[in-house]
Amino acid sequence: MPEEAATAAPTAVAGDAEKQPEEAAEPAHTDTEDDTDDTDDTAEETAPEETPAAPGPVESVMVCGEVPGYSWQDARDAVRNLGYEVVGRADDSTVLIICGTGAERNATKLRDARERNLPCLDATRPGAFADAVCAGKLTGSDPLPEPVKHDREGMSERERNRAVRRLARAHGFTVPDRGRIPMNVRHAYDLSQRAGAEGTEGKAQAA
Repeated sequence: MPEEAATAAPTAVAGDAEKQPEEAAEPAHTDTEDDTDDTDDTAEETAPEETPAAPGPVESVMVCGEVPGYSWQDARDAVRNLGYEVVGRADDSTVLIICGTGAERNATKLRDARERNLPCLDATRPGAFADAVCAGKLTGSDPLPEPVKHDREGMSERERNRAVRRLARAHGFTVPDRGRIPMNVRHAYDLSQRAGAEGTEGKAQAA
């Protein structure tokens, strides 16, 4: 009897030893599969970032001459408030030329508009500019003025610019030696010439 008990005891121990590795190995295999699934899900959910579209060029407008009812600055501010740039010379972004009083004297802008086949908004028409501003869009289908080489005083554009600069500096205005002369300075020159012509006519009548 003591020999049978001794023989059975090692058999039971051996059986327990065989089951122990199997129970420990099964959770380890399950953990490995879970880790792999988590990695794949993360990779699938990651979306590529979208590149924002580049903004298009801003449309520009040339303003030529004086817009009736608006000061030089107010007219240009009104154009900018509609989302346009105001340029002195036409380029690839220019879509319109606004021609006001005296536009025919600016041969350079008119030539640029004609070469680029730009539409014209005749701002001398009553309410034309104000209506376009209220509508929120500047469009034009008016005829482009013909540039004049000489004004009513018989001077060329270059000679007239020199006379405007001389008179402006004599009255305390600051004007550049070259380039565009501010419209308010040109307007002051026109008023002085008009007043001088009226004074001459009055003296002739009195004589």
